[in-house]
Amino acid sequence: MNENSAVFHLHPEEACVRMLTGEVDLERLGTASDEEAVQSLLSIKGIGRWTAEMFLIFALGREHVVSLRDIGLQRAAKWVYDMEERIDWKYLQQVEHLWAPYGSIASLYLWEAINAGHVDSGETLEQRFTKLHETL
Repeated sequence: MNENSAVFHLHPEEACVRMLTGEVDLERLGTASDEEAVQSLLSIKGIGRWTAEMFLIFALGREHVVSLRDIGLQRAAKWVYDMEERIDWKYLQQVEHLWAPYGSIASLYLWEAINAGHVDSGETLEQRFTKLHETL
């Protein structure tokens, strides 16, 4: 196992110990800033930034968390805004400010665009929208 693959193995016993000793305070996570909550969760071996951000969105109900390292969100943002190819894949960084303060909700819509097959359809958003209106 290499150094990078180790982060994918959550250690539940360590998570429990950190919670029982108060190192990770679940009640405080609810009132902490997004970055403070992420940093607290990152202290648990096996939890990476993406996992911590998903916890903020789905467990804490945070409305403005955009997981900039989520490749699906990057692909979907590129599709929605019909962006040119980028070597650095920083599509979200260009548009996330447009979604404030509801980045989490925008993320849910982007994930649904992927799940519904729109992003990988080979058609632009405008083309998909036009087809939809032609069928109505």
